[in-house]
Amino acid sequence: KMEYLQGNLYQLIIELTKDEPDIEVVEEIVSRDVSLTYALLKMANSAYFAVHHETASIRQAIVRVGINQLKQWVYLLSFK
Repeated sequence: KMEYLQGNLYQLIIELTKDEPDIEVVEEIVSRDVSLTYALLKMANSAYFAVHHETASIRQAIVRVGINQLKQWVYLLSFK
């Protein structure tokens, strides 16, 4: 079981719920938490997104997953 730093998770929720989330801020928040980084990269490289090339950076993962999917993912993490 992975433990996420609650402060980072809440900051991520706040940023993603803005009308225009800043990708750089989202990337910076995720990069502070190894567990969030691992989980995001794992999701971005999953078969669900039908990747042909492995996603290696946080920014690539954010773009591949998309803001709406990222919001849903973060909400799910916050309920655990």
